[in-house]
Amino acid sequence: MSRRMSQVAVLLTLLMLASSAFACSVPVFRYALERWPADKFEAIVFHRGTLSDEQKAIVDQINAEDNVANIHAQTIDLDNSPDPELLKFWEAHGTETLPSVMLFYPRTARIPVPAWTGPLNADTLENVMDSPVRRQIARRLIKGESAVWVFLESGDKKKDDASFAILEKELKVQQNKIKLGEIDEADLAQGLLMLDPAELKVKFSTIRLSRKDPKEAIFIETLLGTEEDLRDFDEPMAFPVFGRGRALYALIGKGIQASVIEQAGKDLTGPCTCTIKDQNPGTDLLMSVAWDTLIEPFVEVEKELPPLKGLGGFVVDDEKLEDVPVEEQEGDSNESIEVASDDSPKAESSSPLILNVLISVAVVLGVVVVGSVALSSKTG
Repeated sequence: MSRRMSQVAVLLTLLMLASSAFACSVPVFRYALERWPADKFEAIVFHRGTLSDEQKAIVDQINAEDNVANIHAQTIDLDNSPDPELLKFWEAHGTETLPSVMLFYPRTARIPVPAWTGPLNADTLENVMDSPVRRQIARRLIKGESAVWVFLESGDKKKDDASFAILEKELKVQQNKIKLGEIDEADLAQGLLMLDPAELKVKFSTIRLSRKDPKEAIFIETLLGTEEDLRDFDEPMAFPVFGRGRALYALIGKGIQASVIEQAGKDLTGPCTCTIKDQNPGTDLLMSVAWDTLIEPFVEVEKELPPLKGLGGFVVDDEKLEDVPVEEQEGDSNESIEVASDDSPKAESSSPLILNVLISVAVVLGVVVVGSVALSSKTG
């Protein structure tokens, strides 16, 4: 019995070491912004026969290297023995109009239904990948805000006003109450924080969004699809968005209350207890932002940013490309703010981070080896 207890103690110790090897003292919101690339959405273009040159050009532009949106497109000819699973999706969610696009969440989200389905044309795809509210969210996150809370109205003004007032009041409380922990010297030495720790701050802001806003229709559909039952609720909702456009989870109706808002704030500002992205809650949203080229130490965020690049041949009007100065906004803010796109290739992961991951993997392998030895001793 004593020997078995010793083996269990060793295993528990190693498991704790493995867990801590994946931990980091950098706050979740900042680590996510710097280190978690946005997972790609899949745009499946269903069609019959050959696509026109214009339609092929749209698909090519989606997959072009200079398209910074986290999306990839593939084509499926329904007349050419399509994959049975994809055919099932088409039969369940497709439209009569072809060709059409079925937008799927990243595979890591494990959401089995499409985020949106619609026609294949340049104007529609622009709205799929970008919108004024998403640009505003990105600009605030790049400036260093901990999270941007998207408040989705229900349509009942009295109910919406009451819930929004609670949200804003509690966020101000938490913004003053939450204190960030100290960053470990070892994490700084490994380059796990790009900013001077003194530059880190807790800041929350809100964006109030009407469900009837035509410019945000596809974005709203994407938000409502991040959890399987959100479309069943006719209630106001609040989505904390952090990192590179990752929605944590939705607060619904009476769930928009002080204690739940406080917990979400703690989850976002606490140390990153697991640096493995897929083991953290949240769902990536589709955004057209060159995050790697915009997230820099002490970046001068008020400088003019390069404009969003339209799909080939469908360039956004010059007047819309003017950079809009950012105000420190609280509350209702639906104004379009241009967020940069950039043609530069994505920066490679830093070598210190790779080293940290390799060390972590080695620790886990150690756990497996010791566990095997312990089981062998028991059966022997």
